[in-house]
Amino acid sequence: MLYLAALPGAVSSQARPRPTPKATAVQIVAHVGQTYGAAQSAVVTFEQGAGRDMVRGTLEVSGDRYRLETPERTVVADGTTSWLYDPAQKRVMIDAVEPGTTTLTPARLLTEIPTGWRPTLVGTTTEAGSRVYQLSLMPPRPDPTLERMTLWVAERGWTIRRVAVQTRAAGALTYRVASVDFKPSLPAARFSFTAPAGVKVVDLR
Repeated sequence: MLYLAALPGAVSSQARPRPTPKATAVQIVAHVGQTYGAAQSAVVTFEQGAGRDMVRGTLEVSGDRYRLETPERTVVADGTTSWLYDPAQKRVMIDAVEPGTTTLTPARLLTEIPTGWRPTLVGTTTEAGSRVYQLSLMPPRPDPTLERMTLWVAERGWTIRRVAVQTRAAGALTYRVASVDFKPSLPAARFSFTAPAGVKVVDLR
């Protein structure tokens, strides 16, 4: 048996593993698409807000159905109908979901990279022992709601860790992902909504 570490100048390949090459912006987008595209459903816990004003939330997704809950609102969509519940206003807004819509809802921001947006690799950091890539994305044409967005993607698992968006209406918003579960049990009832008693219902369909 040879002990390379005992020889002058010799270095064990296990002691100094060769660093993995960094991925390109296009490769990162492809990896993220594969990760979330392969998932039948997901539950994402996150924080959202601007600056230090962050609130916790949960996103449940199954295909084109989703349920997003924060202390400020609940948004539910079953693929054809959406419900927006504002407990402070005691109001539920019901609307139809447009087929093939490309609107970037919080549900889509936390589970996909929008098609056609131009990615640029800004830099890398290390979080919890995993390389994290920072991507800047610009829309292919002027977007009515978003000016630009920045993503932080963990190389381990190729999951979205953070999203920062510059919106035209609300300014800068940040979403920080705490956890992602790709094998949740989500009953169909999670993607329907019944207005609580005493709440005003506005049906826009």
